[in-house]
Amino acid sequence: MRDPVVVVVPNGSKFLSDDGYTAFATQEGVVFPDPDDVLGAIAANKGNKGNKLQTYVTAVRPVGQNSALKLRDAVNEFRVQLFNLILAVIVLLIAGVGVCIIYSRKNAQAIFVQHISGWRYTVTHRFILSLELALAVLLATRVPFETWSRNQQLEKLAAAGTPLPHPLVHLTELDLSVIAGLVAVEFGAVLLALAVFHGRIVREGATEA
Repeated sequence: MRDPVVVVVPNGSKFLSDDGYTAFATQEGVVFPDPDDVLGAIAANKGNKGNKLQTYVTAVRPVGQNSALKLRDAVNEFRVQLFNLILAVIVLLIAGVGVCIIYSRKNAQAIFVQHISGWRYTVTHRFILSLELALAVLLATRVPFETWSRNQQLEKLAAAGTPLPHPLVHLTELDLSVIAGLVAVEFGAVLLALAVFHGRIVREGATEA
């Protein structure tokens, strides 16, 4: 940590209620400088039928080990998300090219007639271009919208005085770059495939004519 801020609550203070203390404890938010304090208290209460501390303390884990486990989980989650991202790009590319193939074959005659009639490229393919543009907008706004929605829920918890399970999520420049790259690759691949099939239809139509 850099420049940490330590807030010390006096023993017996009413600032931290029993419910708040329990909430922090169940979310691994209570740290003891000496683990023997907890282990000793558990051992001392084993024979006490009226106050069994081991009933409420399910685990005591060193801070270093806890951080290592969280880092491992974060790395594994990152790898899964990266694999999903690569898979999503492949699926989008295949789907986009497939749509262009079906669209071009189905409308080959109309595309050629419109081309020789002087129609502009964007007007000829306005339907498929509008569809891909809508998909690109959806891809570009999905993650920011989900992030905003998740932060709204966390802010409601914070306003109610409940300790947050994790900090607010913030999109970094890297996140935005990945989103923009994904949208550019998907939209660019469709435009390229559509241009290739459009040119082929024009050449084949001119040859037959």
